[in-house]
Amino acid sequence: MTPSPCIIRSHDAERLARLHRHCFAEEAWDAEAFAALLGMPGCRGWLTAEDEGQDSPLTALLLARQAADEAEVLTLCVAPTHRRQALAKQLVRRLIETLARQGVVALHLEVAVDNRAARALYRGFGFVEIGRRPNYYKAVTQTAPVDACMLRLELCG
Repeated sequence: MTPSPCIIRSHDAERLARLHRHCFAEEAWDAEAFAALLGMPGCRGWLTAEDEGQDSPLTALLLARQAADEAEVLTLCVAPTHRRQALAKQLVRRLIETLARQGVVALHLEVAVDNRAARALYRGFGFVEIGRRPNYYKAVTQTAPVDACMLRLELCG
C-alpha cells in the first residue's frame, strides 16, 4: 500500500525528474527544472512513494504554484504501474483543501484534450473548461500536436 502524500522538498528534485521522465518522455522536466521551481515563492506540492524511504521510487507527484489569490497546477503525474489507484485524486484533493484554507479563489490547469482520464478526474472536482491552447502539447501517439484544454475551479470567495 502506498503511504500518504508527503510535502515535496528541494532534495526530492532528482526523484521528481525520474518520475516525470517516466510519465512524459520528451516533455519531461529535469532535476534542475524541479529545483528551480521548488525555489520559487508560492510553489508547493505533494508526492507519494512506494514506501517511506527517502530513496523509494515515487508513485505520483503534484506540483502547483500560488500567486496572490489564484493558483495553477504545474504538473501532475502517476507512474503507469500505479494508475487507477486514486493517487491523482488524493493529491488534487489535498491541493484544493490547502488552497481553500488559505483563501485562494481559483485553481487553473491545462490538460491535453485527448487525456480522457485526467479530464474526467478534474471534471469530478468541478473544474470547467475556459479555453483552449491550439497545438500546445507534442504528439506522442499522433502525428499532429494536441490542443490543451484550459480548466478553472472556483474555490471560494
